[in-house]
Amino acid sequence: MFKKLFVIAASIIVLAIPPLALALENLDLAYTYTVADTQAQSGDILISSDAGLKRADASYSNRLFGILQKKPTVVFRSSDESEQPVVRAGIALVNVSNLNGPIKNGDFITSSPIPGKGQKGTQSGYTLGIALADFDGSSGERTFFDNKQYTLGQISTAIKIEYTELTNPRSINRILDLFNLSLFQNLQDSRRSIEIVKYIAALIVFVLSVLLGFNMFAKSIPKSIEAIGRNPLAQKSIQFSIILSVILTTIACLVGISAAFLILKI
Repeated sequence: MFKKLFVIAASIIVLAIPPLALALENLDLAYTYTVADTQAQSGDILISSDAGLKRADASYSNRLFGILQKKPTVVFRSSDESEQPVVRAGIALVNVSNLNGPIKNGDFITSSPIPGKGQKGTQSGYTLGIALADFDGSSGERTFFDNKQYTLGQISTAIKIEYTELTNPRSINRILDLFNLSLFQNLQDSRRSIEIVKYIAALIVFVLSVLLGFNMFAKSIPKSIEAIGRNPLAQKSIQFSIILSVILTTIACLVGISAAFLILKI
């Protein structure tokens, strides 16, 4: 109960007293989690993965989790001493780069291909929060990425992980953006890419089998029914052909389902 009350009180302070929040470099509330990435540093952006929390390594990652913060303002620790503080709300110091240009106060911050480091968000996608300071890259640690030199630094950021629309209105484009993020970012994980390929292949096989069954067999059923009216004497043979078409169509669909199931089991 005390823990919940403290969280509520801390949130009220952050939201209700903006001047105080802006005057501090960090005013954050952290919980401890198991961080699988041993190279993650304080201020690095973390994402969730099958292996645990690790540094973000893709732009606008749809798996943003929080910020590793070695010295948060307030931290609730578990009994596991190996866990590390991770901030998911409040104001935290975030490691950033000028990979996507200089960062201005008020810009959205998102993940980048540089492991653990943020960048300026300029298009719709998942963002970490809003920058509360400038970072022009004139000073800081130098690093190379894709044979180009960039600067790394650390700025205070108001953390709020969410999908942010910066380049397109609420429309079908948002759905396409979400699909793009979910599919192509997961392809960076070899295990996930294999699973995605399996599902796509299974879907294609199933759809083709259904189309084949209907085009080759079920398509003749309406014509057979009309033929009964024109030639009542051939009713039994026509009925047999209808039943046979239904059976063959069902078999084609079952074959497609079985093939799709086998693909998923490979």
